[in-house]
Amino acid sequence: METISKKKKLIPFLIFIVFSLPALVLTNVRDRLGLNPYNFLSVQDLNILKIGGILFSLYALIAPWFFERFFLPLFRKSSVRSRISPETKILLMSYTMLYAPVISGELFYYLGLPIAQVNYFMVAGILGALVWYMYTLRKNVSPRATTGNKTI
Repeated sequence: METISKKKKLIPFLIFIVFSLPALVLTNVRDRLGLNPYNFLSVQDLNILKIGGILFSLYALIAPWFFERFFLPLFRKSSVRSRISPETKILLMSYTMLYAPVISGELFYYLGLPIAQVNYFMVAGILGALVWYMYTLRKNVSPRATTGNKTI
């Protein structure tokens, strides 16, 4: 089993942040400036879309752990070898799924969802990526060997 270096874990996280934070900021700036001319869906339609978006976002936030649990063993057992390690594939698949709530929030904003609710979607994706990054960092950390000697 290969462990991924911290640098290889940091790069996809930074790419995620580089795309998601500007999307969050620009959407809020557009709303403050009143540049959202789209408001053509009824409240009932928006509520149905919002419920679907919440369910999809929950799936997207949980999917990385399923990928790691179910797909990683399949990638490791595969007879086809690639230049990308199975752990790196899972890492890239996970950040792709974690970007789904950000895209959903942006789409719902264009369909007329209020900015406060849009921010919930976007922040959920960003926090999900942060939690996933911290999880992957802590996952491969081994406890330090302890000895009876204390160093000062």
